[in-house]
Amino acid sequence: MKDMKSVEAERQNEVETLPINEHPPAAAAAAIIETPIEPPPGYETIQKDIRVKFDVNPSTDTTVVPVQYHFGQTPVQCTCQRCNQTIVTRIEESNGALAWIICLVLVLVGFWLGCCLIPFCIRDIKTRVHYCPNCGTELGRWQIL
Repeated sequence: MKDMKSVEAERQNEVETLPINEHPPAAAAAAIIETPIEPPPGYETIQKDIRVKFDVNPSTDTTVVPVQYHFGQTPVQCTCQRCNQTIVTRIEESNGALAWIICLVLVLVGFWLGCCLIPFCIRDIKTRVHYCPNCGTELGRWQIL
């Protein structure tokens, strides 16, 4: 029987004589592992190349965008466009289109003896108009329809 070292030496000689495409996977893996790998560049060299530009004198052109308020069923704190005061709106309720439509439908169905007037008593379907308490300007409306 052959000695283990001699068998190993014979295999190494066989691998070295084979063309690159015919190397066994283990030998190819060993060849890849033995190739030297260059280390990545240090962080210092990368950070030295970064340049940031700051604008010390920003332009003084500013655009004023009016704030849009959501006028709902409750008073809203906002700034009046006419008197430029920060106020809480005053609300007035009025019967809107929905109350009249429900009244008409009730009359057509047969509730004409006063039951058709019930929609005018329901606060949730009324239109609410928001006014400035200082100057009385109408600032917005809330309505279902």
